[in-house]
Amino acid sequence: MVYLETSEKEYKAEEENKIRMQKRAIRRTRITAMIMGAAAILSLGFMLWAFIQQAEAEKQRILADERKVEADDQRSIAEEKTVEAEDAAELALLREKEATREKEIADSAKIIALEQEREATIQRNLAVISENKALDQEKIAVENAEEARIQQTKAEEASEEAYKRRMLSIAQSMSVKSLQIDQDTSLKGLLAFQAYLFNDRYEGVSYHADIFSGIYDAIKTIDQSSYTVFRGHSATINSVSFKPGTTLFYSASSDGNVFQWDIQHPEKEFAIVVSNNTINGVLSVSPDSRWLACGTNNIGIQLFDLTSNNFKLQNLKGHEGKKIKSVAFSPNSKNLVSSGTDKKVLLWDIQTGKSEPIWEHDDIVQSLSVSPDGNVIAAGTKDGRIVLLSGRNWENVQELYNEENNPVNVVQFNHAGNILISGDLDGNVKLWNWKDIELIKSLRGHTARI
Repeated sequence: MVYLETSEKEYKAEEENKIRMQKRAIRRTRITAMIMGAAAILSLGFMLWAFIQQAEAEKQRILADERKVEADDQRSIAEEKTVEAEDAAELALLREKEATREKEIADSAKIIALEQEREATIQRNLAVISENKALDQEKIAVENAEEARIQQTKAEEASEEAYKRRMLSIAQSMSVKSLQIDQDTSLKGLLAFQAYLFNDRYEGVSYHADIFSGIYDAIKTIDQSSYTVFRGHSATINSVSFKPGTTLFYSASSDGNVFQWDIQHPEKEFAIVVSNNTINGVLSVSPDSRWLACGTNNIGIQLFDLTSNNFKLQNLKGHEGKKIKSVAFSPNSKNLVSSGTDKKVLLWDIQTGKSEPIWEHDDIVQSLSVSPDGNVIAAGTKDGRIVLLSGRNWENVQELYNEENNPVNVVQFNHAGNILISGDLDGNVKLWNWKDIELIKSLRGHTARI
């Protein structure tokens, strides 16, 4: 039993094993078939691909043949082009050589041109230098000619000046010689007068002491008199002023009187203009001969109408009882300027009798003078200054001179108006070119104040 069971089991196992083996065989067969099928398919694919590749190869061969033919054609063309290129290269080489030769020729020509240009520049510069030298020489020649002309002019001027000086020296000698002649009055007068004429003709000093000493002495000798004495005042004469266009003059004294005199009739009695109880210090007659201004010590300025029979009086008050130091009329006789110890300068309207201050100084204004054109007022001060006032309202103040501790006592314009004369405490008489602020000359002779 056991054996049978064992055999049955073995049989079943064997049968199962066979079935498994069959399944495996079938599976292997299937796999093999599948593999073979796949291989067949692959073979067919490879065959198809081979055919395609063969066709493609044929196509490529044909194309290659065509390309070869084309390449041959291209090679032929290239060979032709090469030949052409070689010909062109040879031609280019020839042209390059020709161009190089032409360039060398051009460079040579350029070098020659540059040399010629450089030479031309050198020649041009030399020409300019020569021209400049010629211009310089011409300029030098012109300058030399001008210098020669100037030197000639200077020499002529020096010669003329030397001649003038010689003539002026002769004039002075004649004047001095005339002083030594006592008996022959005609010769004395002729020498003195000729000396005066020489001094005037050869532009000597207008008021040369030697010249006028000769004239004065000759006139005194010929006329037997040198001056006329007008007597009447009992005290110091402080001021004298002449009436323009007449033979009359006026005198002011510390005795309080102002007198009118006739220079041609000294024997006639004087006329009393006014008798004051104070000192009369300064006088001035207007250019139109109508007005006489008298500056007093403490009653102001007295203005007299000389056209009236009794010297009509008008009192001008403005210096507050101070001493009047100076009075001067304007050229048109419509205004009067005055100064006093109040250190003010006043401008008066003659018609109205009113005044206005135009300048006030730190010290007393000693003297005033109005220029002939009426545009400038000169003032001399106690502190040694000469001041010029000008402008529409006299606002321009210009200092002409300043010398401390040497008061300027007198200032006066000449008739031409180009010279201002000043006199100071030290006895100096100075002539000024006031427009250029320049001292022309300082005259010495006085030993006391002017």
